[in-house]
Amino acid sequence: MPATSRARRGGEKEEPNEPQPEPLPVLTIVPDVSGYVRIINGKTALETVEIRVKEPYYHYNSMISSYGYFIKPVHKVYKVKQGRRLVYVYYGRYWFRRGEKGRAVYAGSTKPSFIPFEPPSNPLEGVTIIIDGPDLLVSSTDVDKIIGVLSDAGFKVAYSR
Repeated sequence: MPATSRARRGGEKEEPNEPQPEPLPVLTIVPDVSGYVRIINGKTALETVEIRVKEPYYHYNSMISSYGYFIKPVHKVYKVKQGRRLVYVYYGRYWFRRGEKGRAVYAGSTKPSFIPFEPPSNPLEGVTIIIDGPDLLVSSTDVDKIIGVLSDAGFKVAYSR
């Protein structure tokens, strides 16, 4: 008899070996000397959350494209301070209109009155985050909002006040 397994001959069904998703890391929040709180290795978690925040805006922007406007829920500013590259991330509702040659022209933070549809909510609206390497710096007033959004996304957060 040849050396074949019973599964290959059809005697038993082989179960698929799907990889199990890795558990999300526990995010640690510690006070920082700058007066902010630091979320250790929080950058990847933020990227995951941003995908969820931005998704409803893609659909909304397709609905209002005929009005010549679109909205962004996130605005990023890149700065170099003391030789370190920092990214300031502002969450809100930033309206733009299509200008000459298709360029985006900032139109403010309030919805133009002639657009009939209300934009989606932004769970991080009003929050500012500073990305410092792999870590996040958040003001102590915004930390509860960040913890809530990260927890809703499935992250576990360790924070002792």
